[in-house]
Amino acid sequence: MKTTLKIVGILVVMLLVVIGVGLLALPQILSTDLARNKITQVIEQKTGRKLIITGDTSFKFYPDIGVSLNDISLSNPPRMKGAPLIKMTALRASLKLIPLFKGQFEVVDITLIKPHFILLVDKKGYHNWDFNMGASGSDGTDNSSSGRRVTLRSVTIKNGFVHYINTKDNVDEKLEAINITLAQKLPSRSINTKGNLRWHNEILNISSKIDTPDQLFVDQPSKIFIKLSSRFTDSEYEGMVTLGDKPTIDGSLISRTNSVRQLAKFLGHKLPAGSGFGNLKLKTVLKANANQVQFATSQFLFDNMDMKASGTIDLRPKQPAIVANIEIDRLDLNPYLNDEDNGSANANNDAIDLSAIKAVDGTFKLKTNGIIYQKAHLETGQFDISLVNGRADVTIRSLTLYRGSAIGNLVLDGSRSTAQISGNLTLKNVLIGAILRDFAGFDKLSGKGSLSGKFAVKGANVKDLKKSLKGNLKLSLSKGRIDGFNLARKVEEYTGNTVPGSGTGRDGKERTAYDKMSASFKTSRGIARTTDFLVTGKFFKIRANGRINIVNETLNMRVAPHLFIGDWSFAPPLKVTGPWAKPKPGFDALAFWGGSGTIVRSLRGLASADGLADSALLKRRGLKNDKEIEAYLEGKKINTRGDTPATQEQPADNTDSAEPASPVGGLLDGNQSHVDNLLKKVLP
Repeated sequence: MKTTLKIVGILVVMLLVVIGVGLLALPQILSTDLARNKITQVIEQKTGRKLIITGDTSFKFYPDIGVSLNDISLSNPPRMKGAPLIKMTALRASLKLIPLFKGQFEVVDITLIKPHFILLVDKKGYHNWDFNMGASGSDGTDNSSSGRRVTLRSVTIKNGFVHYINTKDNVDEKLEAINITLAQKLPSRSINTKGNLRWHNEILNISSKIDTPDQLFVDQPSKIFIKLSSRFTDSEYEGMVTLGDKPTIDGSLISRTNSVRQLAKFLGHKLPAGSGFGNLKLKTVLKANANQVQFATSQFLFDNMDMKASGTIDLRPKQPAIVANIEIDRLDLNPYLNDEDNGSANANNDAIDLSAIKAVDGTFKLKTNGIIYQKAHLETGQFDISLVNGRADVTIRSLTLYRGSAIGNLVLDGSRSTAQISGNLTLKNVLIGAILRDFAGFDKLSGKGSLSGKFAVKGANVKDLKKSLKGNLKLSLSKGRIDGFNLARKVEEYTGNTVPGSGTGRDGKERTAYDKMSASFKTSRGIARTTDFLVTGKFFKIRANGRINIVNETLNMRVAPHLFIGDWSFAPPLKVTGPWAKPKPGFDALAFWGGSGTIVRSLRGLASADGLADSALLKRRGLKNDKEIEAYLEGKKINTRGDTPATQEQPADNTDSAEPASPVGGLLDGNQSHVDNLLKKVLP
């Protein structure tokens, strides 16, 4: 509102010049023609402008002396073209009669009817309200009445209009429907203002007090109180103000709004989608001039977040540049996310909008006691943030999260047509399972450890970001568990041996505890691949390789588990596929067939006419040869003659007799019942 205050001051100055000088000449003339000529002569002499009065001029002499001028215009300086500086339908003024006999001019009131003020700033920076441009008077005062006192009591503007055109800085602003009264209070000569105007099709109510207007109008500091209110905001300023070529402000500002989003729209700025940018309460101490704003001990309540800030704003570049230190009790990012489809099947189509980064350039040091992002709750953090031309570089100096810590950097680039985000992060001693749960919706893994890596994404929506993801990641965990699968119980079912750790947790869910987990992933086009996934526990060691589809949120992993308890040992190859929220483990027929020759040969023997009792398990499925066995193990449908019991080729009483050692039996510690159990699981 600096421009508004300046315009109000300009209006008062011009009115004093036009009317005050005219009324000083009034007692010296009698006819309206002489009065009109005298007024125009004096104004032109003192301002270098041409005053044109095309309408009627009239006087009254009781009870106060009054003058009425119609159809008035005041020209621009000679060197500036364009519409007149001032043009109005009528001007009404009156002054008290008795003070005239004492040589004093006490103007009771001045009323301007439909005044139009066209305020111009040309490309060289000259402005048309500068009355030193072309004026013949040395100081703008009336020397013929230097000993006389002039007092202005009241100025009323009815249905006024101000058009501010700055061709140098490409600014075009209009204030319309101005209905304001400026009243001077004697003997302090302070001026109170009250009224309203229309700006950007919204009504602004204005009230103010200028303690020493005489100083303000000669570019000296004066104490001012001003209050602006509208349906969007209430703001109050109290402090010192200087107008003129070098305007300054030094005071306190209090501002309140129920919706920053609506206020920004009113001011011509569009904010990113989301439910944020709501309530704001600001209290700050300001020192400002045309080039810089300094703010200290600033307190904010923004979207119910408590903030403190201090710093400077450089107004010289086209894009304001801020240097600030900011402290926030908690930084809740959720209201600024586009959550219209959050959690729905269309969430991948949510637009990524980083346009807010373009609003300002600056350097910030940020401290916070907490960060909330979707379901994630982070703790204390310190950040260095640089905003330049729509690009944000964030350095994480320290961050505590999930009982651990993090350092690194993030880059958010909103300067291009599609958003680009990249980062380099290192997390130490964190609860990885909780992080995966809160950030990725994956709740099947827990453990504490470290994570480090680089990533880069770009795109117009969430799906594009996932599809473009590239980078690398290293993971190292200890003392955790995998939920949804109880390996110990499965081993007990296969072997009949008791395995420590079998059973369910207190919540009734199946789980497998592990001692160590490590892996490295390389990601390209949204597909993460690993060749060194390793998990170890008390009775197992599991290696895996495969890929994770970030876009579809699915797994396709080959798993090589090695199970062991005492002298017992087994290594069935497995595949884990399906959605990562509910993966499905299954037998890996390809690895089993191609990589475990001894086991395959054993199954071939079982399907042949060797006379082993276990061959019944295969014959019941109608599997006659290697090709059918392989197809069956790969999950293909086999066209057999039916699922009928096969005739035993060995007497029942010989099933427990000594048999040739088989590779399968050897793997299962020679226990034939273990072979039966295994085959029943593999070949249900």
